Amino acid sequence: MGLKLKTQIAGILFLLFTLTVGIIGYFNMSLLYEAMRTLSEEQSTGVAAGIVDQVARRLPADGYNEAWLRAHLGENNE
Repeated sequence: MGLKLKTQIAGILFLLFTLTVGIIGYFNMSLLYEAMRTLSEEQSTGVAAGIVDQVARRLPADGYNEAWLRAHLGENNE
């Protein structure tokens, strides 16, 4: 009878421990997911801003016309 009571107490403690670890793990994974999503958005925004900056620097200040396009993107460029 004593062994059965000890087994029941151990089982209940194990279930409580497992439940506690599961809850903590769930919230930690949620926080990790949110942090990774935020980091990904920030990196994407930074990369997009860099691309826009590169394109703006490579275009002529007065705009582009057919002659500029032919000189920089025409059939003669390889």
